[in-house]
Amino acid sequence: MPEKRKTTSSKNTSSSRKKTSPSKVSPPSSSSQKTAQQERKRWIAIGVAALLLLLTPLVWIGVSGGGKAKQIEKYLALAQEYANNEAYDRALDYLDKAFELAPNDPRIKDLRNAIIRAQKSKEKLKEEELANILKKNTQPTVVVQTPPPVEKDTKVEKKEKPQVEQVTSKESAAEQYKKYMENGKKYLANNYFDEAIKEFEKARKIENTPEVDAYESVAYYGKKDTGKAQSLAQTAIQKDPRQGPAHYTMGKLLYDKDLPDEALSSFKKAVEGDYENADMYYSMGVIYYMKKLYNDAKTAFQKAISLDSKHAKAYYNLGLTYVALNDNNNALKAFDQNLQLEPNNAKTMVNVGTIYYNAKQFSQAEKFFARAVEIEPNNDRALIKLGNTYEELKQHPRALTAYQKAYQANPKNYLSSFNYARMLAYTERYAEALKYYAESIQQKNDYAPAYYNMANTYLQIKEYAKAEENYQKAIQLDKYDAEPYLGLGTLYLSRQEYEKALSAFKKAADLQPRSFVAYKGIGDAYAKAEIFEDAITAYKKAIEINPTDVDVLESLGDIYTRTKDYASAASSYEKYIKLSQRNPDVYLKLAESYLQLKDNEKAKATLLEIKNRFPTYKNMSKVDYYLRQL
Repeated sequence: MPEKRKTTSSKNTSSSRKKTSPSKVSPPSSSSQKTAQQERKRWIAIGVAALLLLLTPLVWIGVSGGGKAKQIEKYLALAQEYANNEAYDRALDYLDKAFELAPNDPRIKDLRNAIIRAQKSKEKLKEEELANILKKNTQPTVVVQTPPPVEKDTKVEKKEKPQVEQVTSKESAAEQYKKYMENGKKYLANNYFDEAIKEFEKARKIENTPEVDAYESVAYYGKKDTGKAQSLAQTAIQKDPRQGPAHYTMGKLLYDKDLPDEALSSFKKAVEGDYENADMYYSMGVIYYMKKLYNDAKTAFQKAISLDSKHAKAYYNLGLTYVALNDNNNALKAFDQNLQLEPNNAKTMVNVGTIYYNAKQFSQAEKFFARAVEIEPNNDRALIKLGNTYEELKQHPRALTAYQKAYQANPKNYLSSFNYARMLAYTERYAEALKYYAESIQQKNDYAPAYYNMANTYLQIKEYAKAEENYQKAIQLDKYDAEPYLGLGTLYLSRQEYEKALSAFKKAADLQPRSFVAYKGIGDAYAKAEIFEDAITAYKKAIEINPTDVDVLESLGDIYTRTKDYASAASSYEKYIKLSQRNPDVYLKLAESYLQLKDNEKAKATLLEIKNRFPTYKNMSKVDYYLRQL
């Protein structure tokens, strides 16, 4: 889910199209109106945040030219972002663009294969499996919008105080040394650092070994005495480079200084020195995750859990890792384990909710997001996700409230103001919407969807110059996105600038070859310019993409009527009526087509159906006139 935001464009290509929600990140709809919206939802969001588990492209030496290389990196990043939000078709579109610029870049093939595998994996996510995994939880759990960053640090808490062996003077020095060291290790394992140090010092009095220095370094690190910890670790390594605990301490010190590669090297040396603990593998998992080596991260987190079955954050990060690997079933299992240990972990709940959301189980997702907000009322990311879910459930007033609360919780989050603005525009509060779009742009002035949606709002209130300005700004930020071109095409149609409209819609079709809205717009522009043959071609393409759009079927019928192809006109109107029986004008047009074809029987039957279905029809006098002629 970038913070995952939903986008549903408000722009249309003719005045006959119904109002839609402004753009938000969400799964596409299935109705004919929603199909048009689906093409406008492509700028997924968001976000956020963040975005979390995205592929950081490496510089590929095989590409020359700074601008070209930069564009390739942008396409790869967008492809990875859409893939992480399970918008796989859009991700593959961007990979195609990258391939055109760099057909030999090996990253393109690797990412394409990963996306195809992810598509197949998503199909296996069955509703009953989702329900069974979390059926043990009586309280709704939750998850994130877009997988957030892993939890880097863990809170050290003392466990049950261990029982240690008594050491007597009757024992040999070697036996006493061994018992003191074992006692210290027991205290250390349960986070009793002072007690551990005392035992290690007793061992030191018997024999001052590098082993004592190494284990004491771990204890002093636990006490947050990093200076002493570093000194002891370095001393131990100088005496014996194989001292695993000392390498662990050095790894943690480097980890805390954000030197991941150096830390990882020290942790590996600790393993080679036969030392391991849950915290070390947890830290290794975080490093691998941040380096986007997700399979290695998975192995490390699993190892941490095997050493400490109550390591809550290891379960949480393992869940995020499975999300990055597109393994949602195992992600849910890991998050479930985390929630058993941390039942009020709102972050986990948001992540679980996101998995349900992406699986289009919106009612279930809503429970988890609502639970997250209940735990953390000012969690703006959870509120945004809750708002997205309410939109999918067609509960727009509740969506507006959720976005308003998100904005109040964090007015500096550009997604809060953006989503709040969208819903204000949807409720036709255009002046307020423009205010919050402006805030979103002020907070992040390179966020193209804000300009695009602001342009849609200006288009609604017929401020065409400002609409055009903002569409152009969105195009400057991403000239390969079709949405602003669709908006421009609609704007130019409204101003009867048909050549400009055609240019904009054709550009959109080039960028998005399966865009119903683009081809409908091309047809509308040709029809307005009375270039009927080309209009018919465009409308047929639109119908091929969306066979159930009645507006295009009516437009096709009207053009066939104007060109005196009454058989084709009748066929178009017949298809319209099979899909919708609510427009008496189309029935009348069909009847008139039959009259032109001399098919009086069908004409009469259609006219009588008008009288039966629409007894108060405004053009009933014309219906009666035709019937009298028959």
